[in-house]
Amino acid sequence: MRGKTVLMVGLSLLMLLAPAMIQNGHAAGTYFDHIVIVAMENKNYSSVLGNGTGTSAAPFLASMLPYSSTIPDYHSYAPQGGSRDGCSAACYTEVTSGGSYGVSDGVGEGSVTSTSIFDRITSAGLTWKGFCESRCGRSGDHYPPLQYASTYNSPNSIVTSSDLPGNSQLLSMLNSANPPNYVWLTPTDGHNMHSSSISTGDTYLKTLLVGSGTLTSPAADSLLSTNIFRPSERTLLYIWWDEYDPSPNVEYGPGIARQGYIAPANNYDEYASLHTIVSNWRLSCIAEDCNAPLMSDLFSATSPPSSPPGVISLGWIVIGVVLAVVIAAALVLSVRLRRLRAARASGQSGC
Repeated sequence: MRGKTVLMVGLSLLMLLAPAMIQNGHAAGTYFDHIVIVAMENKNYSSVLGNGTGTSAAPFLASMLPYSSTIPDYHSYAPQGGSRDGCSAACYTEVTSGGSYGVSDGVGEGSVTSTSIFDRITSAGLTWKGFCESRCGRSGDHYPPLQYASTYNSPNSIVTSSDLPGNSQLLSMLNSANPPNYVWLTPTDGHNMHSSSISTGDTYLKTLLVGSGTLTSPAADSLLSTNIFRPSERTLLYIWWDEYDPSPNVEYGPGIARQGYIAPANNYDEYASLHTIVSNWRLSCIAEDCNAPLMSDLFSATSPPSSPPGVISLGWIVIGVVLAVVIAAALVLSVRLRRLRAARASGQSGC
């Protein structure tokens, strides 16, 4: 009985430790463990962010720049100097699958059969969620999970019935104990600057990200107040605009993105964004992103590299040692008990 008890205690401990070790092993990335992408629309870089220090038209975004990285020469018609044919929809395809594949506006749900970032993430044991705001009026044109045959019916893709700020589904997911590694958010055209002014979009982003608070003290139920943005989670916020050349972009994450950094590169585009994301988790590149540069200069030197998915971590070594010790102890006790019983039986037969 003692051997069985020791074995059961050991296995119970293993069951408690393993989920945490698995989650930690899969989540680890070179620069970030989670990324939250907010997709905006149809504005020139200089109109929104000036020369990289901000404009009066977007005061909230301007307040983010001293704490963020940004790329004034980011090309949203990938590849650099590429055609505008197919965008908006094709721009979203390019940044999530490394090619346009003939996609254009009005793309059918589930009509794109190419491999996407969502497939790469799932295959690696990582997790993703997508949220499209207020019934997703532009469907797959502005929301990549609805484009792909492998994801358009996925439970990870959520079309909300209300705006994203304060949305209970979104907040619950971001506040969960193990939030997704990759989160995609698509606002409506009335919020993403497509059919509204820069100032309207800027106000929306402030409401979504910090509410009535600030970057350093976000209000409750705002995105930056949720668990996914705790320092221990190592989360990058990527505010991305489709179309236009150059287009705005903001990369924010304390300890993740370089602060006040204005990138000098002029060869970063949607393929470079995708390449940087898959490379962060040591995933295989997909298509044209394989030929794009990595945007590694955007990240802080203090952002500690972590073990990639599939690499045996210290946690797994500890689990293996604990399991081996428990099994060995159980076997030793079992042998001793059998010998003791045999000795007792021999003594009784001698009497």
